[in-house]
Amino acid sequence: MIHKTESEIMQNWRSFPENGVVVSIRCFTFNHQNYIEKCLDSLLMQQTDFPFRIVVHDDASTDGTAGIVKEYQRSFPNIIIAVVEGSNLYSRDDGTLQHAVDRYITGKYVAICEGDDFWVDDRKLQKQVDFLERENDYVACGHAAYYADESGRLMEDRFFNYGKGSREIKTEDIITDWVMATNSLVYKNECVPNNEIPYLQKARNRDFALISFLTLQGKFYYFDERMSAYRVVSTNSVMDQCRNNFAFRIDMNSRFVEMLYSMDEYTKGKFHKLIEKRARNMTYASCYDIIINRPKEHYRSVYKYNKLTFIEKLKLLKLKLKCVLYPERVM
Repeated sequence: MIHKTESEIMQNWRSFPENGVVVSIRCFTFNHQNYIEKCLDSLLMQQTDFPFRIVVHDDASTDGTAGIVKEYQRSFPNIIIAVVEGSNLYSRDDGTLQHAVDRYITGKYVAICEGDDFWVDDRKLQKQVDFLERENDYVACGHAAYYADESGRLMEDRFFNYGKGSREIKTEDIITDWVMATNSLVYKNECVPNNEIPYLQKARNRDFALISFLTLQGKFYYFDERMSAYRVVSTNSVMDQCRNNFAFRIDMNSRFVEMLYSMDEYTKGKFHKLIEKRARNMTYASCYDIIINRPKEHYRSVYKYNKLTFIEKLKLLKLKLKCVLYPERVM
């Protein structure tokens, strides 16, 4: 646990706004016993001249995560709110998880950090809030981020970034090349009313939907500074399930494609060509995945297979035949 008292963290906070805080930090966690302390310490180390709140949601962890979260709440009762579930909400697959802590998310701004990720710059929140306060036409901002291994070691050669310096990021950038870590976000609370994204559908990964939706609400700024870390191989993460669970991976891709077409409808076709290309690429990737890893399954049953071009379908057919006739050359 961080070697700082609650009063030391709060000593530079100016007078409290009417609703208590300037920033609410969403922190979702599940079976993150080995990671959650580093995450919470990185949030508590933030040096700000405004009050912030950390809302931690434990989704019925079966390890020691909930106990650690409760211990932190006891040590920082005026900063941390702990919501510990008795049963797992994620497994319901009905959207209730996203709204589990809505009533505690107050203040002008919202930040996010999952329990297996962490921040690496103790001025991160201050920099982002200062920018949004100064530039009123911007509704959100994010930044570059490190990748980290399971132990938390930063990978200096791998990171999330757009590679073109600090600048405004547009919806087209997100659709074409989504490389923004969700733990880098700070956005205006009012921009996502009731924490609802109209075209989210049942996508398992809310990150793309949230970031793209924010770019539709106003200007979005990208800082070319690495101020957080995304743990790439943490156990129980969505990416971990994608790597190790074939059915989950195919289902996740299909839901993402469904969300893209819903976004296309919501935006009235404004980004149709880009969305269509992204959706086709993901559909093609799923078909390829099935042919290589489950050659006996029907790849043409993949969601939106009919949207693929003739050339794309022909390439898949050739790959399928190659797998049947010369499996040793493909596997």
